[in-house]
Amino acid sequence: MREFSTSLVREKIIFSFPESVSAEAELPIIIRSNRIHLRLAQGGVEENIVVRAQNMPDTLRMAGAVVENFFWYGPVKNRDPAWERLWGQALSDYGKIYHAEENWGAVYYEGAGVFQTVKSPFADVVERCALATLDNYDATLKTVETVLDRLGKKTQIQHQANIAAVFSDAEGATRNSLIHRASGQSGVFHFTASGGDRAERIGRSFLTAAAFLEAINLRYFIANFEAGLARGSAESHADKMEQYKAAKKRRLALMQFVNGFERRYAVNYRPERPDFF
Repeated sequence: MREFSTSLVREKIIFSFPESVSAEAELPIIIRSNRIHLRLAQGGVEENIVVRAQNMPDTLRMAGAVVENFFWYGPVKNRDPAWERLWGQALSDYGKIYHAEENWGAVYYEGAGVFQTVKSPFADVVERCALATLDNYDATLKTVETVLDRLGKKTQIQHQANIAAVFSDAEGATRNSLIHRASGQSGVFHFTASGGDRAERIGRSFLTAAAFLEAINLRYFIANFEAGLARGSAESHADKMEQYKAAKKRRLALMQFVNGFERRYAVNYRPERPDFF
């Protein structure tokens, strides 16, 4: 496997229709999602797979599952991976219960939607056009405007995007950088893993990054809940008590996963191991 690199991007795409002549002006269509593009190669075959999902941990876990599946079973074009099963494994029991409405995801293979829990025709157009502009995603949206215009639907697109994570693998090590928000401030940390099987190491690095990011969200929820209890507002939090207990259990499971990752690989942090647990 050659050098591998990719980024997790948080994006917001707004489709506006300035020439709508309907009785009521056509409302803008907004796509908010996290996107990661995987360019995978094996045995002389190169494939492009894109994962989109509502939240970052789910996006990363699904991307990790796709990477491992690709290198364990070979290129996707000759088979039909169990996308729904992979997606189900990417979701935690906690997420399935307490964030069910947020847990949507999609996989695109060579620009075509092969798995979607929620249909999005406009995201479909974006991914078809992205295939033609692989090395310049910013140019994709101009292409989308042109395509929709030719189809008779004048469209203006606004795009906001931020890189949330960067991954690369070369020379026996997987390097990962995560940008996060904690206590109202943005921060970044890096971790490098070396040793073991390369494909599995990349996949597990995605899962570990997801564990850290999910732990941040859980810590925020747990801290707010406990602050409410300290103020004596336990009654107002009664409906959240079961979620609070589940969140603490989930946080422990994430910590155990990260500890297992550190036992399996030689892991170095910069500036230091983040305390998200």
